[in-house]
Amino acid sequence: MNFANRLKPSAIGIAIGAWVGIVCGLASAGFLWSLDEATKTRLSHPELLYGLPFVGIAIVWGYRRFGEKLNTDLLLERVHDPEGELPVRMAPMVLVGTVLTHLFGGSAGREGTALQLGGSLGLAAVIPFRLTTAQKRLTLMAGLAGGFGSVFGTPLAGAVFGIEVLTVGSLEFAGLIPCLTASFIGDFVCRGTGIDHGQYVVAGSGPLVELGVAVAVGGFCAIGARGFVWGTEHWSGLLKPLPWWAKPVLGGSLVLGSTYFLGQRYLGLGLNLMPEALSAAGSPGYDAPLKLVFTAITLGSGFKGGEVTPLFVSGAALGSWVGRVAGVLPDRMAAVGFVALFGAAANVPIAACLMAIERFGPGIGLAAVVGVNVANVLSGRAGIYRAQKVSGELIGTPCPSREEGV
Repeated sequence: MNFANRLKPSAIGIAIGAWVGIVCGLASAGFLWSLDEATKTRLSHPELLYGLPFVGIAIVWGYRRFGEKLNTDLLLERVHDPEGELPVRMAPMVLVGTVLTHLFGGSAGREGTALQLGGSLGLAAVIPFRLTTAQKRLTLMAGLAGGFGSVFGTPLAGAVFGIEVLTVGSLEFAGLIPCLTASFIGDFVCRGTGIDHGQYVVAGSGPLVELGVAVAVGGFCAIGARGFVWGTEHWSGLLKPLPWWAKPVLGGSLVLGSTYFLGQRYLGLGLNLMPEALSAAGSPGYDAPLKLVFTAITLGSGFKGGEVTPLFVSGAALGSWVGRVAGVLPDRMAAVGFVALFGAAANVPIAACLMAIERFGPGIGLAAVVGVNVANVLSGRAGIYRAQKVSGELIGTPCPSREEGV
């Protein structure tokens, strides 16, 4: 009998969560530092943008040669089937691919990278303990929670994300203890290295009419979520008949060419759009769709990175614009949009509501609940994670870019 089986289930969950949390915290800290350095380098050397199509070829070639099908959907599939293979090379490949994407100007996020780092490294770290299949599943769930919580600085939302993201409409309560432990320890370790996630500030309270405006924000975010999922998949499908090397060249060239007219406003994570979204003036109506289009082209062409941060930013810009048009505190509506678009696209409404409170304070809670749930209901089941399940069935077929490495 191995050591883990000598412990009570709750103790096993805490032990797994603590170990995985440390791994996730350190991995996220290193990743966030690398991403910050890459962004600073790109901004100080704008000529790097000209290399985007060529670095895309390198990324796609690397995944075709060494990492075909290594993506977040595979990680979710391994949670459903823990005995399947999850190569540890997933971690360095997604780290290098994401940093290169950001260094040369692609529009992408960071959560996909953090989840893959947390899941693959967390599972590799417990190999010596000879865990059972059920314990491996808890380890992978803890990796999801620890990666999400530590990379965004939202441990409560991260813990719930780990038990909510697997199956639409249900929570995997069996993983609650390891997910809570991993997320909070991961966040603690990541912050302990000096990483500062920042804190957004919005007005402490709003008029009652803002709940009606939050409904409108949720409706627009539902459209944005469905449009982003559809656009990413169809752009990838449109490129599928082309030679593998032509896909990142075409996508990278489109992003590069667009910067001639729009500048670097929609490149990278897009956090540069947040100050305007949270201002009294609010965001212009074109920020959200343009950021979503840039991200769909980048990821659909085979570049690496996550979707969530661009969804945060686009949702904030969308909510801010709705609030500005309605004349109701654009900054508070930006906070609602920030989580509503993400919650709808990722099918994680509870985690999204908790993130609103962690990032913007409890005063935004009611409006966020309204906006998130409206967006979640209207957006349908399809989302950015195609390996999610609904009543035991997969949501859909993985898009070509994720399944075949483009």
